[in-house]
Amino acid sequence: MMGGIAKKVSLLTKYANTKEMHGGFPKGEDILIKKILALPAVEILYNANTTAITGDGAVQELTYTDAVTGKEKKLAVDGVMVHIGMIPNSDFAGCVEKNKQKEIVVDILCRTSCPGIFAAGDVTNCCSERGPPGLPHPAPKDIATDGYRRPRTPPRAD
Repeated sequence: MMGGIAKKVSLLTKYANTKEMHGGFPKGEDILIKKILALPAVEILYNANTTAITGDGAVQELTYTDAVTGKEKKLAVDGVMVHIGMIPNSDFAGCVEKNKQKEIVVDILCRTSCPGIFAAGDVTNCCSERGPPGLPHPAPKDIATDGYRRPRTPPRAD
């Protein structure tokens, strides 16, 4: 998180700072929210819809629209980090088992509950149990899918 190393961080969220909107953050990110709110260098801008990131050779400015007032606002920036949320986009995988967080449940070989369907990465249950999202799955997908990609040849009966 940039709030621990930068002089100032402006965190823009499209959500309102209300109880219904979880204090301006997506549902399911309680641990992350508590960490952010505890950082003194972080300024939270609610109801902010980013419209442009501009600069000459490097990022210099972020433009956003205040959803309440409709006014366009600009921030001078030295960098931009995009966080798209922690709720897995697993709706497309209808035939596989998912947990309460909508993560696809896999075993150590990336197999799902549907034979022949494999999953790896942030959309699976292994990442939240092991550590930060974005880390690779502990089982290389090549091992798990090997039998599906290359048919096995039965041993010769010499």
